[in-house]
Amino acid sequence: MTLYATDLDGTLLNQSAQLSPSTAAKIKALQRAGALISFVTARTPATIEPILRQAPPLIPGVAMTGATLWNSALKRYERVDYHNAADARLIQEICLRHGIYPFIYTLKPGGNSLVVYHEAKEMTDIERRFIDDRTLNNLKRFCLNTPLPADDEHDIVLFFAMGDPERIRQTAEDITSRTDCYASWYPDTYNPGLSLLEVFTSGVSKAAGLKHLKELTGADRVVAFGDNLNDIPMLRTADTAVAVANAHPEVKAVADIVIGPNTDDSVIDYIAADFSRP
Repeated sequence: MTLYATDLDGTLLNQSAQLSPSTAAKIKALQRAGALISFVTARTPATIEPILRQAPPLIPGVAMTGATLWNSALKRYERVDYHNAADARLIQEICLRHGIYPFIYTLKPGGNSLVVYHEAKEMTDIERRFIDDRTLNNLKRFCLNTPLPADDEHDIVLFFAMGDPERIRQTAEDITSRTDCYASWYPDTYNPGLSLLEVFTSGVSKAAGLKHLKELTGADRVVAFGDNLNDIPMLRTADTAVAVANAHPEVKAVADIVIGPNTDDSVIDYIAADFSRP
């Protein structure tokens, strides 16, 4: 039994960050035929749900770069990995030392709605657009110009920031050298010249999330698809690693196969061909 696990932005989604109608139709047809198709993404359920509503996954998927498993059918988290409070305080100190005010994502145990704190009194235009694009439903709520409440320091899942590539890189390296946390930085798919920073607790990655998903589904083979640097860990653990043509050169270097670009139905067409093989 094969699990097909695909990144979303720059991979399954088109250049407008949408699921094309033809891809959606093919996903539904393959799911009806019994194919196990799911996602492994940095996105949260708040943006996963509207993007995939044309072809909702029938099995859970990996959200927030592996920190959570999200069950779209039941609208609940199946698994959540939290930061410990001591690391969280140190990460905030390091970010501020580099002039970065991160978005701090919190989730109450057993809850399904993220509360995101951002302490800066002023935001960049890109940060404002980021918030506007993600205020979509009751799965995420932003608290702006608001420090993290002390009662929520045990509920932190993710630190997220965006900014100048060099400053983001230095911050990630500082966090990595001073904590055991997983600090990932990579180019923004939609804004050239901008880099993104994600900081999770130790052991979190797309690879770890994919491992949990494989165990949950009982699959004995995994085909994974990606395009960006944060996809490399999961591609290295997959039985077959597939990069799209628009992928970062380092992603193509670790892939077993390079297919067409995300502007076509490249991922779902590859899945259809692979699933139909005896």
